Amino acid sequence: MRKMGKDALYTMPKDVHTAEGQAALALWKEKGKCIFYLKKKGRYCHFEACEGDVYCGNHRVVDNRPRIPCPVDPRHTIFKDELQKHLKKCQSLKRMKSLHQEPYYVEDANVGQEEEGRPDIPTKERKERIVALGGEEIRALVSKIHRSMDTLAERLRWREDHDP
Repeated sequence: MRKMGKDALYTMPKDVHTAEGQAALALWKEKGKCIFYLKKKGRYCHFEACEGDVYCGNHRVVDNRPRIPCPVDPRHTIFKDELQKHLKKCQSLKRMKSLHQEPYYVEDANVGQEEEGRPDIPTKERKERIVALGGEEIRALVSKIHRSMDTLAERLRWREDHDP
């Protein structure tokens, strides 16, 4: 079994049926962390477990109350029956409102113009699409952005060399 260092909690094995997995899970519980395994991220949740429970508030099941994605920021979830209460205190909404009040902010300023076959996509919908992307799709998108930046840099260098 490998030695449990300070990074052991982050790299904890997902197979808790092995001796190593059991030891890591015991350490995770001892630290008071949520034991919910996040498949997409390939690791366990890093939130503190609720008192007397092994899961955090996001991952424990309380009276089978359904959770839904926050309508403002789908990166976190809320109880469906507490939607109105959540909207009053949602930090993402507060940040968004603060940003909208800045004099330099213009909603969808960089969306571009609508072209045939390439419709304008509002900011909220673009965010939802990006959040829903998988790892390979994200890597492909980042690669596409890098290629675009390289092409732009080449054009700028050419312009510098050829413009008086």
